[in-house]
Amino acid sequence: MNVSYAFKCRGLTPEQESEVGRAMVAHELLIDRGYLNDRLNCTPFPNRTKPALSIIKCLLEKAERHIITRYELVNRDGHDPTTVVNVLRKLEAGRAITQFGVLANGRKLYRVFPPNRVILEEILRG
Repeated sequence: MNVSYAFKCRGLTPEQESEVGRAMVAHELLIDRGYLNDRLNCTPFPNRTKPALSIIKCLLEKAERHIITRYELVNRDGHDPTTVVNVLRKLEAGRAITQFGVLANGRKLYRVFPPNRVILEEILRG
């Protein structure tokens, strides 16, 4: 069955759908995904700019049980709002900070636990 034709048709029979699924799985198995390994050709945090590193240093200076908000990093610590949003998003994805909760207005609360501190220190070391 021609796979490109199958996606142009709206009503596939179960047999056609199954055949398309098998073709897709066979295609996916051929793709090398070694580049997705988190320890291969990458660093824990790709954007090692001065503002990003200063935010990370600021996070490390916070006490163990301290709850961190974007508001605090922007208004009290004087970091750029866009940079704070991007850095927190990337740090959360990289398990360098932990989302602790969400306020009623949608603002996220973060904490830095001991395993997170190890990752943050690794980022600072470069």
